Parts: sequence; structure tokens; C-alpha cells
Amino acid sequence: YIFTDEMHQSILKQVRDDSNMLQLIMVSYYTGMRVSEVISAKFIFINNTLCFHVASEGGKTKAAKRIIPIHSELLKWLSKRYNFENDKKLDFKDKTSNAIGKKFGRIKTKVLNQLHLSKEEALHYVHHSYRYGFVSMILEKGYEEIELADLSGHSNSYLGKTEAARTYFKPQKLPKLIEMIECIPKLEVLL
Repeated sequence: YIFTDEMHQSILKQVRDDSNMLQLIMVSYYTGMRVSEVISAKFIFINNTLCFHVASEGGKTKAAKRIIPIHSELLKWLSKRYNFENDKKLDFKDKTSNAIGKKFGRIKTKVLNQLHLSKEEALHYVHHSYRYGFVSMILEKGYEEIELADLSGHSNSYLGKTEAARTYFKPQKLPKLIEMIECIPKLEVLL
């Protein structure tokens, strides 16, 4: 399940005074990272492009380790808070992804209840809904799953193989990753 624009706006209004949650939502929307990845991601410059180095010390899957260029709108938003030094992480008051994830869950449930979603329906919307939305938005722009694998951290090992099990897929280059990231529509922060 993917958050609707109305859900995005309602959640953003609910967290407008909570810098941790606002940052989590903004980064998650523009990167599709898991909560644990948002907490551990580090800033890195590659060819003068600011990126997130995700799961640099390992992640949920072998493919989790990746580079995600920072969307121009997210960069504007983050530049109000950071000086962007290599190997620095995002600042969160709550230090564990578990604590942040639970807090997000409580806020999301409250907002969806206010929007009159049934409890059963609301259960389908989780932080991972940002990940689904991220992937869906890029796929809707005409990119293929195999192209998106380097951004999403999904394994591409089963994609692009011949019967002889040779892989002819090469990792996407930075300009292509930037192109895909920039096709994510601007999230209007109407606080």
C-alpha cells in the first residue's frame, strides 16, 4: 500500500514540530530507504554530487549496500540543517531505528484513524509504504526493475541472466541514478 497525497499531508501536519519524524518522512519519501537505512546512512560526495551511502557496513540483504543521490528538493530541505560532511549521519534524537519506527507507527495510526480508515485498512500502511511509493513512482516513469535495483537495494541477481547463468547487467552509473531520483515528484510540505 502506498500513501496518498492526503495521507502524506496529514502525516506531515502531525509531525511539523517533530524534527526527527519530519526528517524521517522527507528522507524516506525521496530515497525509499528502510528506517534502519535512514538512521545509518552517511553523506558522501561522488563527483561533486551529494549522495547517501546506504548500508555501508552491511544491511538487510547483500544488495542493501548502495549509493542514492540526494534529490534536489531533499537537498534544499536538508541544507537548512546540515553542512554535509563525508561519513556523517543524519542527526536523530532517538538513536535506534526500532524506537523511531515505533514512533512513526503510532503517528501514522493516529493520522489514518483521523482520516477514517478502518483499523484493518490502516494496518496495510507502514513505513515501508514509502519504499513501495518510491519504487512505484520510478517505475511509472518508464524505468525497468533492473535499472531501479541499484537505487532500491533489491537484488538484481535474478534479473538479466541467461540460461548459462551469466549476468550481463552492469550497475547503473551516477548520472542515470540522478535521472531516476529526480523523477520523484516534489513532496509539497504544506505545514
